Amino acid sequence: MNNTELRTFSIGLLILLLSGAACAGATTLSIANATVEPSEDIVLPIRICNITDYGTGTINITYDPSVVHITNVTDGPESQIAAHNADNTIGLTCISASNSYGASGDIIFANVTFKAIDFGSTPVNLDVALLGDTSYKEIPATVGDGSIKVKASQPPEPFFIHGYVCYENSTPCNSPLVNITNLNTYGEWQSETSCGSNYYQISLSSGTDLDATDVLRFDATGGTSTSVTEHTVTQAEVGAGGFEYNITLELPSSDTTVSIGSAEGSVGDSVNVSINITDAPSIGAMGIRVTYNASILGATNVVNGSMIESLPAPLVAYHIGY
Repeated sequence: MNNTELRTFSIGLLILLLSGAACAGATTLSIANATVEPSEDIVLPIRICNITDYGTGTINITYDPSVVHITNVTDGPESQIAAHNADNTIGLTCISASNSYGASGDIIFANVTFKAIDFGSTPVNLDVALLGDTSYKEIPATVGDGSIKVKASQPPEPFFIHGYVCYENSTPCNSPLVNITNLNTYGEWQSETSCGSNYYQISLSSGTDLDATDVLRFDATGGTSTSVTEHTVTQAEVGAGGFEYNITLELPSSDTTVSIGSAEGSVGDSVNVSINITDAPSIGAMGIRVTYNASILGATNVVNGSMIESLPAPLVAYHIGY
């Protein structure tokens, strides 16, 4: 290789290296892509990379106002907002900012707050109206636009609560009243019941009426008996779409009644008269004194009584015959 060829090779290599350095040092301005939930707020920074002696700038942002609105614009660490004007009717926001001392490298021009309005997608386009250094010399920049996607709202999932209401002796409490309160949200509901049945049910919505870890209070009433209990909803129950919750009531308190029946007969006849005990929750032993006119009749025998189970619960009756 002669000297001429060497010089040509060196010049060509220098040109290529300089060209690569110019590409690597190009100023870029961009905003990121984002995905948000309905009604969510998100802050997206407008970034300027590889800038030298940043002094001032004005940037316009366009977007679909039916999908998002711009609700706020704040300073970056090295860029102070001079003015901003958001027109969420047409989807245009103009931002002016500056640094009177100059800044170089990678900076945040502004932090922009977007609020999701409705589901869908919108481009977030940047237009550089002005970008200059501290001497007001224009700085060319390559723009990278962004986008925002707002997820569609998920329909509420049904959550079914049901169960049976019984007295503590396992007899059913028919036509109960069962109210449910979410102690976390203070939502209140009355369950559905059927006349003549001790079954109750209610259909709620998870994510709307309740969530996992919420505490539900069950207020149940049957006649004069009441019950107040609490249950914490689990994630497994949310996944299953509900749970069964049975409720136990104390037996209603009532006075025990002792009564004796009547009978008719002729002289010399033997008749049976029953002594009945009703509303007796539990009997282990008893002593009953019966008085009568001994000149008319005499007690000749006392036989064991029997429990009568055909009365409506929770009534029970004991029968003593003599």
